[in-house]
Amino acid sequence: MKITLCFLFLFFLLYQRTHGLPAGFRDEGVTFRSGTTGFAFVPTGEGESILLLCQRKGKVFALLDPDNPDGKLLEILDIQDRVCSQGERGVSQVQPHPNFLQNRYVYLTYTYDKHGGCEFSDVNGPVNVVSRFRLDDDLKMVDEKIILQTSPLPTKVHNALDMKFGNDGYLYVTFGNGGKSNEYQNSQKSNTLLGSLVRITDDGGIPPDNPFTEDDDRQCGSDGSTSSSGRCSEIWSIGLRNPFRLAMNPNEKDFTQFYVNDVGGATWEEISEVTSKAPGKNYGYREMEGPCRRGSKTDCKPNEKYEDPLYWYEHNDEGDGCVSGGAFVPNGIWPEEYDNKYMFADFIFKKIFFLSENGDGCRECSPPRPAFDRESFKSTSDTGQPVQV
Repeated sequence: MKITLCFLFLFFLLYQRTHGLPAGFRDEGVTFRSGTTGFAFVPTGEGESILLLCQRKGKVFALLDPDNPDGKLLEILDIQDRVCSQGERGVSQVQPHPNFLQNRYVYLTYTYDKHGGCEFSDVNGPVNVVSRFRLDDDLKMVDEKIILQTSPLPTKVHNALDMKFGNDGYLYVTFGNGGKSNEYQNSQKSNTLLGSLVRITDDGGIPPDNPFTEDDDRQCGSDGSTSSSGRCSEIWSIGLRNPFRLAMNPNEKDFTQFYVNDVGGATWEEISEVTSKAPGKNYGYREMEGPCRRGSKTDCKPNEKYEDPLYWYEHNDEGDGCVSGGAFVPNGIWPEEYDNKYMFADFIFKKIFFLSENGDGCRECSPPRPAFDRESFKSTSDTGQPVQV
């Protein structure tokens, strides 16, 4: 499927006329910046926020007044000289530290030209990194420290790269599996960070309850190496293909809950649940995709080694799908029937859906049905604009 197009065009911010919304809703443009791949609100300490926007090619901007669509955009970082942005590579996400008002830390994920030349090589290719910056009083991102890096990237595809802080205080980061001949090994091996979801402290350290912390395991992200004798201690879960975006549930207070949107290949799109209560899960790729063996809609026998997706849907005759982003509705901000609902966007069909926990799930049916239904919330097909939830 055209994952490269998904990456290049997905994260233009929503700036479009209202179409297809339920009664009582309206959408409003916030800002538009070509090539935007991620955004985050950062508190000012005065009960208000500024909006940070990162661009794929290597710039970060601050919108000082998000309530004003014509507000000033201030450039606060330019690292284009060390970012590889071919294909699905580039700057992917920006996030503030949970205690931003105390430490002023802002985190950025991007593809770093570590060896020079941005080659496609699993020996001297670029690497994906998580970097920590400090936002100074002049609103400039300074004092960069790379706290996590992957091994070199063999291709320009399957480069999913997202991060969010959990309410346990740890930073969760997703990595695509690198694509092509490397994808099976990377997804199913725990000695590389590619094809996995990792969980680290705010300075790149290893949480004590991570699953791979035995004597033979090692911290791989400090130098981007693989572990020849054991497993990478940063890893929380493996078996992912291209986990392009993840969303934390702000309504769950007892533990950290994420929904991971893993972009599929030829057959299935899937949304998987990851929680801080269940370390070491294997989500099955490349043997499995969705609820079935990869490439099949009928060979769908459950495999106890693998964790089923929470929700899946087939590609159909209208074209490939791409589950490209999602968000939980915080309780109390919309009418009660929307409390804790999960919204997700499909890039290809240009629609936003809700998941409802009233599906007639049937794991043994052919093809299997998930225990969730989806209902359309908004169509953007008449605008030509991709969406980020």
